[in-house]
Amino acid sequence: MSLRQNIEDVFRLRQILQALAVYGFGRFAARLDLERRFMRRAAEKSELKAMSDAVRLRLMLEELGPTFIKFGQMLSMRPDILPYDVITELEKLQDQVPAFDYAIVREEISRGLGRAVEELFRSFTPEPAACASLSQVHRAELFSGERVMVKVQRPGIERIIRDDLDILSRLARLSRRYFPRPLPFDPAGLVAEFESAIAREIDFANEADAMEKFSRQFSGDETVVIPRVYRAFSGKRVVTMELISGIKISDIAAIEKAGLDRRKIAYNGSGAILRQIFLNGFFHADPHPGNMLVLSGNRIAFIDFGMVGRLTREMRARLADMLIFIVRKNIHELRESFLSLATAREAVNNSLFDYDLEDFVERYHGLPLKEINPGLALSGLFNLAARHSLIFPSDLLLLSKALITAEEVGRKMDPDFSMTARATPFIEQVRKERYSAEAMIAGGRRLATSLLRFAGMLPRELGEILHKIKQGTLKIEFEHMGLENLTGEIDRASNRLSFSLIIAGLVVSSSVIVHANRGPTYFGLPLLGLAGYIAAFALGIWLIISIIRSGHL
Repeated sequence: MSLRQNIEDVFRLRQILQALAVYGFGRFAARLDLERRFMRRAAEKSELKAMSDAVRLRLMLEELGPTFIKFGQMLSMRPDILPYDVITELEKLQDQVPAFDYAIVREEISRGLGRAVEELFRSFTPEPAACASLSQVHRAELFSGERVMVKVQRPGIERIIRDDLDILSRLARLSRRYFPRPLPFDPAGLVAEFESAIAREIDFANEADAMEKFSRQFSGDETVVIPRVYRAFSGKRVVTMELISGIKISDIAAIEKAGLDRRKIAYNGSGAILRQIFLNGFFHADPHPGNMLVLSGNRIAFIDFGMVGRLTREMRARLADMLIFIVRKNIHELRESFLSLATAREAVNNSLFDYDLEDFVERYHGLPLKEINPGLALSGLFNLAARHSLIFPSDLLLLSKALITAEEVGRKMDPDFSMTARATPFIEQVRKERYSAEAMIAGGRRLATSLLRFAGMLPRELGEILHKIKQGTLKIEFEHMGLENLTGEIDRASNRLSFSLIIAGLVVSSSVIVHANRGPTYFGLPLLGLAGYIAAFALGIWLIISIIRSGHL
């Protein structure tokens, strides 16, 4: 790192520490042993003393600029680590930044797309239609006549974010050293997660990819509109998209004046969000009123795809199961599904965890599924998880935020709207697909393939082990982590190895019999060989289930 960069980092660090002191958080700088080295004395603003910690935190982040605003917005989606009042306040974070000059816009477009504005657009409005901390948007018209919106990245923002992230990473590392008790979250991991998220967001090619993916997913759906991306006029720092003219979904008066049906709007909008989450596994993670427009025919248009979430098929199935298990008060299955989605920072006390889960489920027991708000239910589970040092993938946290926001928007449109009632068909479809005959057959094929691959590898692996034993070159690394259950673990391991050898022997011998094609046959296969395969398959499933149940996969 250059001397100049070091000097700039020290100056920026002093700004951050000064803000901490002014907004009443100087004690944290003192805890990190930074106050005496980098800070000048700064008194807390008197007008801030009557404000709550949450309000002062929001104001401080807004003052510190784009990186910290975005960091706060990400934290507002983490009910697993922050209390509700802080979450609520951070949701109010605003990008209070001035527009940058049109001459700079022209320069950024020319640098990003390799051609001058006049060569790319028939007309280009110098005044921005919207400004944000990372970019600003201008209206324009292509030579082909299409009206478009051009999103241009704020100059120098990558360097600002990079420098601030470097400081945040250092502060996160220091927190491990100077906080005597473990924090309820990993600061370094949180900063790393934010770094990954912001890196995706400032690369506008990702937003263009997201829009095209959403367009494909909703192709043929006349209730949803996704802006078209113009790839020839887009890059990493500039993205050009179709101009969508509509009414903000929060503007009830304008919607009624236009003669649109509020119930259908709530139905179409919620259906689009639920389809993204449960059926597609790729969803708009920030469906607030500013990012949803209402068009003629009660259609919904989504805009601004800088923040998206992804869910695997397994994650969607687990989420659907969890909502069902809450209603049925099935604590054991709920815990298993819950833990399968989480990473434990330390050993979980199952008895205490089950007690908290049962207490949580009691609030919903006896209620029909349609009366449960899925977003609030998931948010409550994530809060519960924080007390047991469980960490969830960020996409799951984005999901609960998206569901809560969608519920709020739906209720503004239709006071009788229920997100859970709307979600029930999607949840049932996910569960139906998971337990369908096709899915079970596909799962069986994958398991059979894995077993055959395992059976094929086992003789070679065992041969190598035996050869090393014979040559005296076998090395075993052993780390003492407690020998209380060592005998039992060795016994179980040897039993599993014995079963593996039996399975391998059955597969090999059955293959020999099938190849020889002798004896009575069934569907053209020797009956004895077929019986051997079936026995090997059954024993393999039993072995895998026993390993999974033991928790030592």
